[in-house]
Amino acid sequence: MQPLLYVRPVKIAPARPLVASLLLHLGLAACLWLATAPKPKRVDAVKIEVVRVIPPRPEEKPPKKKPPEKKRVASERKAPPKTPETAPVQGLSPEALTPQATGIAAPVGNTLLTGDEGKRINPEDYKPMAGDLSADARLILSSVKVPAYTEAALEANLEGNFIVDVFVDEAGKVLQAEVRKKVGFGMDERILEAARIARFTPRKNKFGRSEEGWAEIKFTLVIP
Repeated sequence: MQPLLYVRPVKIAPARPLVASLLLHLGLAACLWLATAPKPKRVDAVKIEVVRVIPPRPEEKPPKKKPPEKKRVASERKAPPKTPETAPVQGLSPEALTPQATGIAAPVGNTLLTGDEGKRINPEDYKPMAGDLSADARLILSSVKVPAYTEAALEANLEGNFIVDVFVDEAGKVLQAEVRKKVGFGMDERILEAARIARFTPRKNKFGRSEEGWAEIKFTLVIP
């Protein structure tokens, strides 16, 4: 009976067995390392989540207590400030003025109220104020306008003097005008219009103060 495996002897060169053994060991070592080496783990995608960081709240301090208000008593009230003393001045006494303060019944003194230099005027040197200062209102002629003639007045040959009573205020302005005697021919209104625009130096009372009152204007009409 023939054997199942027949190995034919082969002649090997002396250096070849060493190289073949070395290659065989290297192959076995590589297979062993691959079998025993740890497999790399699978890395999944990393999910990043943003988290809001809230800083810690500062510790709240209790409010400071206000000190109780001190009650004031009458003895603690401050005294009013003292007014500075003024130096005496030289001027006119109240008795030197007229009852309505419209004039001075003495020579003009120191009206600027400067420092008192010690100078005095003898009472005998005072002169009384002049007597009654009253005066009637006086018409300012430059303010009078001659009224123009109407056709009717020209045809009637109207001429003459015509008086208008006027009420003048303290400033010399005419407030009211009245023709003393009617003129006619359309001239009354023109005469009154001229009287209303006239101006006066107002009348004076006995103290020389201006006051309102009645006066008159005389218009002389002459045909040109």
